[in-house]
Amino acid sequence: NSLFTGGVNIWKSINGGAAWTKNTAWDALHTATNYVHADNHDLIYAGANVYAACDGGVFKTTNEGTSWTDISTNISNAQMYGLGLSATNATTIISGHQDNGTNLTTNGTIWAEVNGGDGMLCFIDRSNNNNLFSSIYYGSLYRSTNGGSSFSSIYTVPSGGWVTPWLQDPVTATTLYAGGTNVVKSINSGTAWTTISSFAAAVGTLVALDLAKTNNQVIVAGVAKTAPFAGEVIDTEGAAFEPFKVDSQMPRPKVAARILPVG
Repeated sequence: NSLFTGGVNIWKSINGGAAWTKNTAWDALHTATNYVHADNHDLIYAGANVYAACDGGVFKTTNEGTSWTDISTNISNAQMYGLGLSATNATTIISGHQDNGTNLTTNGTIWAEVNGGDGMLCFIDRSNNNNLFSSIYYGSLYRSTNGGSSFSSIYTVPSGGWVTPWLQDPVTATTLYAGGTNVVKSINSGTAWTTISSFAAAVGTLVALDLAKTNNQVIVAGVAKTAPFAGEVIDTEGAAFEPFKVDSQMPRPKVAARILPVG
């Protein structure tokens, strides 16, 4: 009559499914006996033990759910959405992980989670390694000015997508761009933002955004479409975004990712 089922948390029944109680809490302290990471994908009985596979690894109970233990210490894997490298230090790397936050290493070996939630696109200020930028789902943007010791929310991109594209200008380090249903721009490292495009609602949510490395006056913003249409282009001196068509054989953009080069 003992049953377990998993979703965001794990639930248990002791009467064959007639009634259920929540057995674990994803938001409990990580040292709590009822802590199991969110989003459970599989539950397996092995003798008297129950194993849970979730977005945080593998957890185990030996006492029918009275307490759970994280047994994934030596598992080093994650679903990565974004990766940013320091321009001056090859061992300083920031990465965004599904359900496992934004993580940072400054020596290329030891990693620490420096911002929570679903870590999305992130990057390091190429002019100052103390300035780190991270994001979570639907356009929530964050900034650290102390090398990752703490992060502060700086902006939520209007109608930002699950993975919201954003990046640093290749010429002016204090200028940032992000994309929701329009392109927004900051000239003070994310403190204040202005909208610089006026797309029709039918254009949809941007999934990719980039600047030409040889001319930062040209911005390309990509949207996912079924028709042979891949984006818009703008001259930041003031010209309007102009649609352009691409070869119909080109793959459709689904998720945007940024990798900042070393050097």
